[in-house]
This record gives sequence, C-alpha cells and structure tokens, in this order.
Amino acid sequence: GYILSGHSLGHYITALARHYRATGDERFKERLDYIIDELALVQEAHGDGYFGAIPDGRELFDEISRGELRPRGFQLNDANVPWYNFDKMYNGLKDAYLLAGNDKAYDVMVKFTDWTYEIIKDLTEEEWQTMLSVEFGGMPHSLADIYAITGDPKHLELAEKFYHNDVLDPLSERRDELSGLHANTQI
Repeated sequence: GYILSGHSLGHYITALARHYRATGDERFKERLDYIIDELALVQEAHGDGYFGAIPDGRELFDEISRGELRPRGFQLNDANVPWYNFDKMYNGLKDAYLLAGNDKAYDVMVKFTDWTYEIIKDLTEEEWQTMLSVEFGGMPHSLADIYAITGDPKHLELAEKFYHNDVLDPLSERRDELSGLHANTQI
C-alpha cells in the first residue's frame, strides 16, 4: 500500500503555531514546544541534524547521497515522496519559529537544512533531475524562506538546486507543458 510517512507532523506543527498566533492560547504553545523539544532529542541522537519518520530513512538518504536513484511514480527508492514530507516539516519548523517564537525550532530547522545540504551537495545535474522526477512538494519555496531567515548562502544554493528542468524550462520559454503533471509540486 501507499504509505505517506511523516508529513502530517509538519502540518500539525504549522496548525499549532498558527492557532497559537491567532488565539494566544498557551495550550497550543505547550504542545508545539513539546514536539520541537522531542524533535531536537531525535536530532541529537542521530548526531548530524537528521530526523524523519520515513521507514528506513537513513538508508534511503545514504543511497540518494551516493546518486543511487530509483524513481517510480511517486516513489524514490521505494519511499513515498520523501522530499514532500521534508517540505512539510520545514514549513512546520519555520512556522514554529516565526509564528510561535520557538527558538529551538530555528536550531532544529537549521541543523535539518544543513544535513540536507550535506547529503545531496555532490549530486550531479543529471542525478538532480532524475530525483526531481518524483514529487518534491514546495522544497524550493521552503528552502528559499529558510535562506531569507538564516541568510546562509548554502540554503539558497540548496533551494536553487530544486529547479526541475522538465517543468520550468518550457515555462521560461512561454510553453505550457503542464498537462498530466501533479499540481502539488508544479504550482
């Protein structure tokens, strides 16, 4: 079956941050702070900035970092839309920091972004484009926002790497070749 692991937590963090911002209700801030504290503990246990709910996620990203890419529909190396999942977590962390004032969320976000940069910095352009044939959510947007927050040039570099030639090149030439594509990533 199709299992989409991990993205719901990112959505939940965003919901908590937005609700706290809108209402000031401390119960939602307490839940949010607890989740961020737990994510920080998971990151600390991994020792390199990684955390994730994707089954066999460490092995998956070790393969990706070596350029071993097996895209198939919405799966990358047998994992369902891993970058989409991370996009949702990046958004949640960003919202926890910006909307709910959780400074630890900033630290977790930066470590997670730096981990992502390190594991995919050596991919070739061909490997990047192969990887981008699987839905990657709003990774360019999320990472550009993170760059705007941190000012770290490698975060902008990472955002720019998520440029999908097959979609964006025709658009830059004013050709609409979007029919049949999954709008979640393309829009």
